[in-house]
Amino acid sequence: MYQIASDTYFTHIINTGFITTSTGIEGSPNTGFDAISRTYYWRMQAKDRDGNYSARSNTGRFDIVDFNDRDFTNKDDANLVTYYDSNEITLEGINTGSTVLATVDANGTLYVNGNEEGTGALVQNGDDLFVSVKSSSRYDKTITSVLTIANRKLEFDVTTKQESDSACTLSAEEETTIQSIFDSLVINYS
Repeated sequence: MYQIASDTYFTHIINTGFITTSTGIEGSPNTGFDAISRTYYWRMQAKDRDGNYSARSNTGRFDIVDFNDRDFTNKDDANLVTYYDSNEITLEGINTGSTVLATVDANGTLYVNGNEEGTGALVQNGDDLFVSVKSSSRYDKTITSVLTIANRKLEFDVTTKQESDSACTLSAEEETTIQSIFDSLVINYS
């Protein structure tokens, strides 16, 4: 049996449940948490087939991270097959001196303080995080990457532009350069 409490004396237990196998949990250990960043405490106790409980484990602790209503600004009307970076968020709300694991799914790359970290890194208060995502090779398609820190998630979506009649995915600068080359050819070969 596990117990999760908001205090070290377990007078305010917010969640309890049973681990039924080495890989499965009965109940949801992610319910009952506050909406603000906090430290929580856990302890466990084994139960044998006869219903006898073991002594409780030592108390452990973990932090819940809150993004304080910060979100990534999604990228719409993106060019095909192009990398886009989310806006940067500064991590707050973790106990001083503590680190937590930050991960992104396979669709994204995590950057911490400007350094590429792949799909995961340990982070702490004050770290600046952003996610880079490569847009789809198809029109009007969204690629999503999810940043997960503790039990909190932030999504960054990159949606490619809709296919148009002109089907040109060049930037205005690229179009100007091509037009300039074309005009020069017309002048020189007419």
